[in-house]
This record gives sequence, C-alpha cells and structure tokens, in this order.
Amino acid sequence: RSADLLLGHLPEIEMMFKRHKEDMGEAPVLLQRVFRLRFHCTETDPWKVAKLKSMLRGSPLEHMVFFSRPQIDALVKGLMCEGVRDFAATVDKPDCSVPCLVTFCGNPEVSALCRDA
Repeated sequence: RSADLLLGHLPEIEMMFKRHKEDMGEAPVLLQRVFRLRFHCTETDPWKVAKLKSMLRGSPLEHMVFFSRPQIDALVKGLMCEGVRDFAATVDKPDCSVPCLVTFCGNPEVSALCRDA
C-alpha cells in the first residue's frame, strides 16, 4: 500500500533483477513473466506517489508497479490460471496438482477468494 514501503524495498528487488539480467536480458516483459511480481501502491499522498514514480522511471520495476487498487478476485484467479497453464505445459501429467503461492495482507475476503479459487 505505502509508497515508502515500496521505496524501501526497491534497491533489494532491483538487485535481484540485476543478478538475473545476464540470463534473461533486459526485457521488462521477460522479467515480469519470470518473477510474476506486481505491486499495487494505494498511497494517498501525491508527493510520495510522485517520488516513487520518479524513482521507478527507467527501472525494471517500472511496469510492475500499479497506482490503483487491484480487482483482487480477477487478479488472483488470473495469476493462478497462469500458474496452472505454465506448470501443465512442463509436465507429462496435466491432471496433477499445481503449486501456487498467493501472498496477501491477511484480509478475510482475500483468504476466502484464494480458498475458493
């Protein structure tokens, strides 16, 4: 949620990308596809949002940060479906169970959505 929180983690996340840049190249789409990171910043302070946008400009994270509240049900279901498709494409038994990790704030509504997905 907070721009400050994301700014605090930005150097560590960018370092992770830099370590893998040699293997994957610099294409932001490829980095996003491999790491599947999405950050939704719902900061209400316009100065903090402007500072974060400025820091993101030109960064591999620039296309992974969204400044709006996500449609959580569509987001979770979409990411889970992507995981299932990608996993099924790499195994001989597409009917086996598929591992998927969703990290969220602990909101009961999101928990119920993940359970039902």
